[in-house]
Amino acid sequence: MSDTKSRIRYYLTTATIVMPPRHFKLYATNRGKELQQWYATVINALAWFKSHKTAIEELLDNYKYEMQELLQLEHYNDVTYLFDSIMAHATSDSSYHDYGLSKVKDIIRSLNDITKASDADFVEYCKIAMKYTPSTVGYFNDSYKPTSETMQLMGKVADIYGENKDKLVLDSDESTALLGELVKYTTEIERSLRKISRVLVDIVEKFKAQSDRMQPRYSNDEKYIPPHETIETLYHCTAFASEIAANGFGKTRPDDRYGLGNLGSVDHTISFTYDMKIARDICRCLKEVCMIVHGKLKSHDILSWIQHEKIDTKTMYQTVGKHGPNNSYNLLDTLEMYNFYLWSTKLRTNPVFGSLRSLVPTFSKVSVEDIGILACQVNMKAEGIEYLKAEHEFRVPPEAVLSVKRIL
Repeated sequence: MSDTKSRIRYYLTTATIVMPPRHFKLYATNRGKELQQWYATVINALAWFKSHKTAIEELLDNYKYEMQELLQLEHYNDVTYLFDSIMAHATSDSSYHDYGLSKVKDIIRSLNDITKASDADFVEYCKIAMKYTPSTVGYFNDSYKPTSETMQLMGKVADIYGENKDKLVLDSDESTALLGELVKYTTEIERSLRKISRVLVDIVEKFKAQSDRMQPRYSNDEKYIPPHETIETLYHCTAFASEIAANGFGKTRPDDRYGLGNLGSVDHTISFTYDMKIARDICRCLKEVCMIVHGKLKSHDILSWIQHEKIDTKTMYQTVGKHGPNNSYNLLDTLEMYNFYLWSTKLRTNPVFGSLRSLVPTFSKVSVEDIGILACQVNMKAEGIEYLKAEHEFRVPPEAVLSVKRIL
């Protein structure tokens, strides 16, 4: 199990296509809460510096050389430079000297607008936020400057706080306590600013992906494809995972594999997704179809799912027929019931199988263990690749697949 998780984690980190949030309002809510927490932490730390200005200045005057040694800074002037810089930010009334926090507050406000927006206003608030967020984040990064000398010194202090804070001892308890708080609040500022920076990068990427998805662009009659690297990691679900992992994809589709793995699509391209959740959902559906064909998943199991979600069965019985609680459904009826469930459920991804009846011969020859997910390196510059929005799906010719590895 741990090996499987490690393989999936590795391929997820090598994939570079940015997916829009699955639930955009929830995403905005969570990022807003994170930013608010770290914003408040920095504001609180700066307020401490401001309220202890005199005491900090006295500490620097009396213990500059000791602090240089304890904080493992290269020059004693680094001590004065670092804490004078933080104090300047803490006592300044100018938004140009607040580490860009005024812009962070603007982004938090935009995220809260999205969170609280009615269904009618939701899209408009999203468009406004998507339009102005990149420039706002740019302003924050210019103000914050994570590569600046001050931030590097703060990073060294944060490392000391994490590893040797118990060794920060001066010749009086009062001075030792003040130094401990000084290092603590410096560390909180440094770590919070870095966390804010990482979240803002993620927000810009996700907003861009969501904007592209909401407003698909067309140029020279070519369909929109999300930004990607030349070589991408994409995922393919198949009932022949071990075989394809061992032998690769064939150049032509086997006659018995319509709609499944190894060139199963009608146009002789391979269906890939860059969304691991969708890949897992499709894999689960393939395994459930296999279990139905082999009699391991019964009609009463699927009926229990339908009843649990309180799905209206009126249209289902028009297709399947209402046999009654004491009558069993045959294999084809059970497949139709399962297909109805996939089209009706709000809890699952529907892979849109088409006719499940046509898959019976194939699934009768495979076991659940044969079904899995392949992580493939794909040359995205190859001719004949197209993108379909619905399942974050790429249709890829076999010659564009550079490597194949089973990860699930």
